[in-house]
Amino acid sequence: MANRAIEQYRYHELAQGLWRFFWHEFCDWYIELKKVSGANLPNAAAAFETALRLLHPAMPFLTEELWQRLDLPEGHAKSIALAPYPQYRAELADPEAEKEVAIIQEVVTMARTLRTEAKLDPKLQLTGSLYCRTASLAIAQRHAEAIQKIARVTLAFKSETAPKADASRSTVDFDLVLDIPKTQEDPARKQKELDQLDKNIASLERQLSDAAFLAKAPPKVVEGMRAKLAEYQAKRDKMS
Repeated sequence: MANRAIEQYRYHELAQGLWRFFWHEFCDWYIELKKVSGANLPNAAAAFETALRLLHPAMPFLTEELWQRLDLPEGHAKSIALAPYPQYRAELADPEAEKEVAIIQEVVTMARTLRTEAKLDPKLQLTGSLYCRTASLAIAQRHAEAIQKIARVTLAFKSETAPKADASRSTVDFDLVLDIPKTQEDPARKQKELDQLDKNIASLERQLSDAAFLAKAPPKVVEGMRAKLAEYQAKRDKMS
């Protein structure tokens, strides 16, 4: 991606792609997994050094500053500007490892989503079960420590069919069910959320009833607003 974007002078695509890689893959997942699994410092340092070289065309001054702070062994370039740009190496691709990481990411992301939907403290330790129908069971069990530490949840790993539950998420490979603790609902907080929903609904209804606006607005924008209005109304009805 990076080499192609540079060759085609599509520097905005280069910047966006590198930002997604560095923030959402390297920082969000690689570093977090290293923390919980016991970091292999040489490997982590090598990954960071390579990531800096990848970022250098888009962020030359910052990457040079960080490069100078690295404890690099003899033989490395004195300046990142003199270091070779990373090249794709097919022999280093590991589809099986990528599949395992994808399963870890799915389970953790679903657990975080369920926690957010239940409006629970991100630091609250939860319990739950992971029901697997494929080889993902062995993968999840192999990486149980990482999954449970990052997601802040203690899981039971099962090969049976998942029961129906309110706090659950599913993929073709597995179902995640969390035990959501019963909490006393805060009336003031609920009313505040209802008031905000009412404002959002009123605003959208006002715009969607404006003939002049509908005549000028792109169809996709209008469709999006109608979908958002239906979402707000459904949430309002559920909370009533």
